[in-house]
Amino acid sequence: MGTLYLCVSMHRWPAILSPDPSYDEYVTHDTDGNAVQYHVEFLGSPHTRFWALVPKVELFRLLPTNVRVISKRNLMYIFCVVRRHMFSCCC
Repeated sequence: MGTLYLCVSMHRWPAILSPDPSYDEYVTHDTDGNAVQYHVEFLGSPHTRFWALVPKVELFRLLPTNVRVISKRNLMYIFCVVRRHMFSCCC
């Protein structure tokens, strides 16, 4: 937890894994013990939460493939949110 991820729901958006306030869990498992869903908090405003399927959550990297799928309108906002997250996590 605390690592920056890119979550794909309707759009790709930076998020962090966090415990669901209702269940105090951040991952659900199937009967074999494999992770099925992660609870994520999307960064930015409004601050929202979501249970995402495992294939929809990936490490956040500013690669050309990620930048192309993010609209130009949101790209600058994402940079600001990510920068704020990085500086707020420093000790």
